[in-house]
Amino acid sequence: MRQLARYSFVNARVRALLSRLLEEDVWRRLTQATDFRSLLDILGSTVYKETVSGITGNKEDLLEFERRVKIFDLAIFRKLIQSIAEGPERNLLVLLLQRYEVDELKTALRLWFGKPAVDPSDYLLGQPICSRIDFSGIVAARSLEEIIVLLEETDFDRALRNARKRFQETGSLFVLESTLDIDYYRRLLAAVGNLSSRDRLVAGTLIGLIIDLENINWLLRQRVYYSLGLEEFLEWVIPGGRHITAEDIRRSYTVDGAEQIVRAVSRGPYQELKKFERQDFHLIESFLYEVLLHQVRKILAGFPFTIGPVLGYLVLKQRETRTLVSVAGALSAGLGQDFTKNIVFH
Repeated sequence: MRQLARYSFVNARVRALLSRLLEEDVWRRLTQATDFRSLLDILGSTVYKETVSGITGNKEDLLEFERRVKIFDLAIFRKLIQSIAEGPERNLLVLLLQRYEVDELKTALRLWFGKPAVDPSDYLLGQPICSRIDFSGIVAARSLEEIIVLLEETDFDRALRNARKRFQETGSLFVLESTLDIDYYRRLLAAVGNLSSRDRLVAGTLIGLIIDLENINWLLRQRVYYSLGLEEFLEWVIPGGRHITAEDIRRSYTVDGAEQIVRAVSRGPYQELKKFERQDFHLIESFLYEVLLHQVRKILAGFPFTIGPVLGYLVLKQRETRTLVSVAGALSAGLGQDFTKNIVFH
């Protein structure tokens, strides 16, 4: 009865939001778009009409497009959070919203570290997400210590303090970004642990799959582009994966070549990974999303009065946004259907 009372209103909102996701025929038209401007024209007849209004389709508008679709997501996210009463369920949704804040912080850190000759406001959302963080101040900071001071009393303060010594030793931004990711997922899993037994099972399964996908992508790219030793690599693996364990990853380091590495993690729902060429990262990512999508469909078709439908919708919406940004970028770069032909629809 408690589950019914807690989720009846928010699930009605989720059903309405699911109907507003882009349908397959729209995606097919988007994949046939010839340039960024034509993509905007197509989106102008969808729920994104106001979001894309005023964007002309010039290459310089790409960052503004990305900023607006993310802000569109944030508005939806906040309405869902408001639909759930105070408690562990709402706390979990707030943490999921904080993923945008983690990404915003990582963007600010990249601008601070690389000091490119760009206007930071072009790359930042320009509005609070969960906390009032001075991202522009982070970009302008003279040292990591200044950044840590700016992040005092936020959820990111301790993570960057813990990473400070390693960053000073290596001078690698990777240390800061990976520390933020690991800290975020640890806090997310802790929030899952506070849910009811039914919600814990549903949320734990879905988030465990998301962690698997993060670790598999990181493993493959690391073995192709980097050369970390086993113990150093294991230090940056996100704990809490559903199917891929530390032992699987450890075993992948006993083989030579990326093809063998793929086979080492081709287990459970990821068995088909071994069919892919080692550097087909876009295809691999699409396949991994299909695995996640299969679980989302199971959740949406199952018992409705859990946190599952809310999480399932958020996965679909975030994927929609990410795909739109990728397609827009590909069209702006002139890649066209060479890129869009592999899009996975909902």
